[in-house]
Order: sequence, then C-alpha cells, then structure tokens
Amino acid sequence: MSKKLVIIGGGGKGGPIASCIEYNKINYDDNEYVVYGFLNDVESQEINGYPVLGKINEYEKLLNDPDVYFVFAIHLVKNNIKADELFKTFKIPKDRYATIVHRSAVIAQGAILEPGVVVLAQAYVSNAHLKLGTLVMAGVIVGHDAVVGPLAFLSVGCIVGSRTRIGRSAFISLGAKIVELNEVEDFAIVAAGAVVISNVPTKTVYGGVPAKFMREI
Repeated sequence: MSKKLVIIGGGGKGGPIASCIEYNKINYDDNEYVVYGFLNDVESQEINGYPVLGKINEYEKLLNDPDVYFVFAIHLVKNNIKADELFKTFKIPKDRYATIVHRSAVIAQGAILEPGVVVLAQAYVSNAHLKLGTLVMAGVIVGHDAVVGPLAFLSVGCIVGSRTRIGRSAFISLGAKIVELNEVEDFAIVAAGAVVISNVPTKTVYGGVPAKFMREI
C-alpha cells in the first residue's frame, strides 16, 4: 500500500515534488508514495490538480493516519528565517517526514539523506550528508563530504563543492557555485550565479563573481 504524501506549502516548491512522485510512478512503477494533497494557507481548493487538505496548522489531524507522511516545501528566499520558525512549531515526528528521490537523480553509496530530504531530477549527490528537510532542486551537484542543512535550499543548477558546509535554512540560488572547503552559514543567502570563494556569514546576502557582501538579512 502506498504512503500518502502531504506537501506543506504551495506549487512553487511543492509542485516539482508532486511531479517527482508522478514521474517515479509512471516511468518506474514506483508506488512508494502517492500525493495525498497539500496544506496551504492561501489556496483553498487545489494546487496543481491536487486537493488542498486544509491550512498549514491543521497538519495534526492528519497525524492520526499512520499512512500519512509529510514533506516541508516552504523555502522562501526573502523569508527563510520566517519559514524556519514555522517549521519549528510543527510536532511532526522525524520518522513521519518522507525522503523523496527522483529516479533520474544519482545518489552515491555512502550519502546520508535524513528524513524530509527531497532530491529532484538529474541531481547528483556524492557521499555527502543532507540534513532534515533539505530540498535539492533539479540539476544540482553536491560534492563529497559536504554537509547541507537542515532545511537548506539548493536551487536549480547550483554546485556545492566538496567539504563545504551549508547551514540551517541557507538559500543557494539558481546556478550559484560554492567552491570547496567554504561555509555558507545559517540563514545566509547566495544570489543567483554567484561564485563563493570564502565563507558567507550568517544572515547575510552574498552575490557576484567572486561573491561579495551585499546586505544583511
């Protein structure tokens, strides 16, 4: 029997996750999960053709069903701190967060994917450690011995070099590159296309080539 996946969030990040589940099912007969629906505070009827099951704070009523699993899909570049605070209010056991991997992604043996991690199409994860709730979008490369998260967001096409550290709720934007041995600290944001060659302090925004300080959050 398939597990029922509840996506907390909207179509921006949740839509690709739902598409991943459908792709795995159609192309690989992978029935581990079925998209049960969304929890969302804005939409009330459906998102991407899936039902909205209620408001975000109504998740507890779904915990009574042992077949329901959750994924957190609220990663906001302008409000990553607020999203993190929301996540901390949840009383969802770790083992009720789903770990989702697109069948076209490559996950190295020895990689650690904690509960709530999502890895989307054509991403490559070496023997890295992806912590709770981290979202890896399509085409991302994560180098060996990198530690990412929890709740980090790696946007489409970004590259995280070997032995890097990406902190809690850090946001790595489209096509950005984090050169090996560097750290992006908690709640930091790396702008699209940036190349990070030094540490990025907590709650700051860095951008450019090479990446430089832009502002504090």
